[in-house]
Amino acid sequence: MIQDILEGIRSTLEKNYKDFAVYTEAIPQGFERPCFFVKNLTTGRVKQIGKFHLLDHPFVIQYFSNTKRKNEDYYKVSEELYGLLKFMENRRIWGSDISSQVVDGVLHFFVTYRIRAKESIEELDDMQILDIRSDLKNE
Repeated sequence: MIQDILEGIRSTLEKNYKDFAVYTEAIPQGFERPCFFVKNLTTGRVKQIGKFHLLDHPFVIQYFSNTKRKNEDYYKVSEELYGLLKFMENRRIWGSDISSQVVDGVLHFFVTYRIRAKESIEELDDMQILDIRSDLKNE
């Protein structure tokens, strides 16, 4: 499931920013700007009634600009990312807790995808008949 969401984010970025590299594993040393780095943060799972769980999949998308007017570029890209990532087409889920901030000259765009999932429980075989015989000893 996380991989599907990650792939959806990656393909959305590649489709809309054709000249930008998109990294999902690690940023190579000496990378060229502009580029994106997509990372899944701490995933959470909350038990709900019955066989259901609420799964939180928070992501951070880091954008490294190559312009001299970085803040202006970051504000523009942040607005664009909100429009692009608020709904994940490949999983048909909405993003929540969407925010962004610039730290150390890098835009950090945060989005969480919440999914309600049904737990699959392994079916057990029916019980078999057990025949028990017992005798009492007479003393």
